[in-house]
Parts: sequence; structure tokens; C-alpha cells
Amino acid sequence: MLPNGSELVVGVGRKDHYFLYDARAWQSREWVINLPISYEIDPAGRIINGAGHVTPWLVKDLKDTEQTLDKGC
Repeated sequence: MLPNGSELVVGVGRKDHYFLYDARAWQSREWVINLPISYEIDPAGRIINGAGHVTPWLVKDLKDTEQTLDKGC
């Protein structure tokens, strides 16, 4: 969860990159590759929004809700 309360799902991207997806979009039956990326975590731990702008948040600012979503894959 972001500091603003947005709940997201984390996906693994290319080396040292992670993608954050809107939880509602993740629940759709579309493949992950087709989902719009809400944010990206870069190797430095910065959170970058979908428009490519660095946010004031770092990976350490995320809160683990300890929830999981099953895509049924």
C-alpha cells in the first residue's frame, strides 16, 4: 500500500525492477502483460508513476498488507 492509501499488486519486471498494478485491474482475467502499470520501483528503490515521473516515495514507504490475489494461473 502506498502512503496515500492506494492498494497495489506487485509484479516482477526486468532485473531489479518491480511493477505495481492497480488491484482492481489485476483481478481481471487479462494477462499481466496487458495490464497498465500504475508505478514502477527502480533499482534505487524509487517509485516512479505510470507517466515516468519520480514520486516522493521510496520502496521503504510501502506497507505490506499481507494480502494475496489469485490470478488462477
